[in-house]
Amino acid sequence: MSDSHSRRQFLKWLGLAGLGALAWPLGKYAYQQAFSAPRITSQGISPEYAHRLRNAAFPPVQKTYRTQVAIIGSGVAGLSAALHLQQQGIRDFRVLELESIIGGNAASGQNDVSAFPWGAHYLPVLSEESAFLYPFLQAANIITGFNQQGLPYYNEFYLCHDLKERLYLNGSWQEGLVPHQGLTPAEQAEIERFFALMKYYKHIKGVDGRNAFAIPVDLSSTDESFVRLDALTMADFLNQQHFYSPYLRWYINYCCRDDFGGGIDTVSAWAGIHYFAARRPRIANGDDDAILVWPEGNGFLVNQLAKGFQDKIQTDCLVYNVQVQDEKIAIHYFDGKSQQSAAYLADYVIMAIPRFVAKQICHLDFAPCFANHDKLQYAPWIVANITLTGEPKRNGADIAWDNVSYYSPSLGYIHAKHQSLQARRHNTVITYYLPLDDVTPKLARQTALNRTPQEWRQHIVNDLENMHPGISLLISDIQYRVLGHGMICPTPHLVWRERQQLQRAQGKLFFAHSDMSGLSLFEEAFWQGMQTANAVIRTLGSTLVQS
Repeated sequence: MSDSHSRRQFLKWLGLAGLGALAWPLGKYAYQQAFSAPRITSQGISPEYAHRLRNAAFPPVQKTYRTQVAIIGSGVAGLSAALHLQQQGIRDFRVLELESIIGGNAASGQNDVSAFPWGAHYLPVLSEESAFLYPFLQAANIITGFNQQGLPYYNEFYLCHDLKERLYLNGSWQEGLVPHQGLTPAEQAEIERFFALMKYYKHIKGVDGRNAFAIPVDLSSTDESFVRLDALTMADFLNQQHFYSPYLRWYINYCCRDDFGGGIDTVSAWAGIHYFAARRPRIANGDDDAILVWPEGNGFLVNQLAKGFQDKIQTDCLVYNVQVQDEKIAIHYFDGKSQQSAAYLADYVIMAIPRFVAKQICHLDFAPCFANHDKLQYAPWIVANITLTGEPKRNGADIAWDNVSYYSPSLGYIHAKHQSLQARRHNTVITYYLPLDDVTPKLARQTALNRTPQEWRQHIVNDLENMHPGISLLISDIQYRVLGHGMICPTPHLVWRERQQLQRAQGKLFFAHSDMSGLSLFEEAFWQGMQTANAVIRTLGSTLVQS
C-alpha cells in the first residue's frame, strides 16, 4: 500500500474533508461546542523534545557522576530491574527517566476528581508460570495469603467489582464484551466453537512438556506445531478454521487491538491465540476471569515497585549518548530541570527502553546489538482522560469498569472510580483508548501529531456522543496523550524469530524491556527486568571472584 493511499484512508477514517477541514459525525456536541466546549490539554513530553535525539543538539557536559549500575528507563522493566538489584544487595544504582513521571506504559496521573491511568490499567490474576510475581504482590498487599492448595487470596479491594464489562450493540448496552444480542443460532454456535478451540490450546502441552502458550513467553512450548502459528496472521488462522461471523471477528479484532495495538490482519496467529490461551489463573477467592484494578490503573503497581528507591530515580533526563569510556560506560544526558548536560560513568548499564530508542542513543561500539531492530513494529495510540460532572444515562446494562462500543474505532473507556465505595453519580473520570491501527504506524504517528487539540476534542466527544447521546453536557475537561510508539506489536515472525535474534547483552551493556518478549504485558516487562538484573548480578559476582 502506498503512503499516499494510506494517507487518504487515514484522513477518511478521521473524518477529514476538503482542505483539511474537519467533518466528524455530528452529534449534539456539534451544536453545543460554541457555548461550552470543554477544556482540552495535551500531556506528556513534546515530540520536538523527544526528537532532539535526531540532531543531537545538546550543550557540553557540565558534571560527571559515578554509579555502579545505571538503568535507563523507569517503565515496569526498569523498575523491576532496580527492585531486584536492591533485593540482592546492590544499592549503588541510578534510574534515569525521560519524562517527568515514571511508569512508561503503566504511568498514571491525577486531578481533583480522581487518579487515572495513562496506559495499562489492570492485571489479571496470575497463572502458575507467573508465580515469580508472588513475592512482589505479597509485599504490595495485593496477595494476602494462600490456602492449603497453594492458591493465592487476592485483596478484595482490588478485585474488579461488578459490572466488569459491557458492550454497546444494536442500540443498547449488554453485559460482557462477547456479542450476544441479536445473533443468529449459527453465529452463537460459531462463537462457542471458537472458545472451545481456545480451551484446547489453553491446556495442550508440547513435546517438551511445556504449555503451548504461557506468560512469560519464554516459558511457552517450543514445539514446532505451535511455533509455526507465528508465521500466520490471526486473520489467516481464522480463515483456515472457517470462523467468518462478523460478530466473532469483531471481538477477536478488539482483543488483539486492546493488548497488541494491531488487529487480526496485523498480529500473528500465535500472539492472537496467546491472548486467549496463555492464562490459567490460580485464585482462592474469585473466578478464573478475575482482574485486579485501581483508579490509577497499573500506576498503582509502578508506585509499589518504586517506593523503596524513589531517591535513586531522576526524571526529566533525556539520555542522548551511551558509549564505552575508560573500561566503563558513559551515559550523557540532558537535564530538563537544570537545562544542562551531565553524565554518569557506570560499571554496568541496563537499557530498559524500547529498542528503537536504544539504537538512537548508543554509540557505534554497540552496533551489533541493533542488527535486527528495524523489523520491530510499534503501535501508536491516543489515550484521553475525561472528567465528567455526572454519569451518562444508561440504556441497558449499568455502567461497567470497561465500556466498549461495537461501532467505534476506539476501545471505549474505563471508569476510574468504579471501585469506589462512595456514590458514583457525581464527578468522575473516564479513560478513553484509541489505537491508531488503520494505516501504517509511521503515517498514523505523523498524522496524529499534526492534529490540533481542538480536532482531537471533536473526535473524542463525538465518538462518546454516539455511545451516550447528551454526554457532551457532562464533559468539563479532557487531557490526552499521543503515544507515538505505544507498545511493541507482535507481527508475524516476531515472537519466534525476530525477538530470538535480539542481543540481550554486549559486554557491560544489558537490555530489559517487553520488546524482548514481543508482548507489552506487565508480567513480561517485570520478568525481563528481573532476568536482566540477575544477569548483571551474576556478572558482578564473576568479576569479584576474578579480582
